[in-house]
Amino acid sequence: MKFIRLYILLPALLCFFITGCAKPAVNNSAEPFSSAANTFSEVSAPLQAQSTASSQAVPISAVSSAVESRPETKTVTLIIDGRKSGDKNLYYSFNVKIETNDTVFTVLKHLYEQKKIELSYQSVPSVYIDAIDGLSQMDAQSGWIYKVNDIFQGKGCDKYEVKKGDVITWIYTRTLGKAEGAPNK
Repeated sequence: MKFIRLYILLPALLCFFITGCAKPAVNNSAEPFSSAANTFSEVSAPLQAQSTASSQAVPISAVSSAVESRPETKTVTLIIDGRKSGDKNLYYSFNVKIETNDTVFTVLKHLYEQKKIELSYQSVPSVYIDAIDGLSQMDAQSGWIYKVNDIFQGKGCDKYEVKKGDVITWIYTRTLGKAEGAPNK
């Protein structure tokens, strides 16, 4: 019985807490309200009347969508491919959460912070990645290059801002990127 009374009271409480449409209950009966209301039956009737008579009633669909709406998690896929190094069979693929204004470089730093994968870089004048997980440049032809959504970007990794759903691929090259199809500059 208490469950049924609570079910009657629930729409009024939702209306009150979500939209602030609560109005003072009006007693249309001849009997005055009890000042010591201890049961649901004494307070549920006025609240039920208020929730059905109010012009500001909130449909249940609006309540459920307000409860279900959560901030969307933005992620990118980060692939680290060092298999062409000849020294190390290095390959990782991770989904990484991103924030507004994240760049290819900050995504790589997030991975370093979350997974503790070794990262070495220089930042003059733009960021250059020296080593990822111990795999570093061996000569003037080798090193790390990146592409986003299978396109080499041709700018420093700290200059390219990523978007939700991007696929960032860091590739270790021994041919200045020629074998991987990178443009020569």
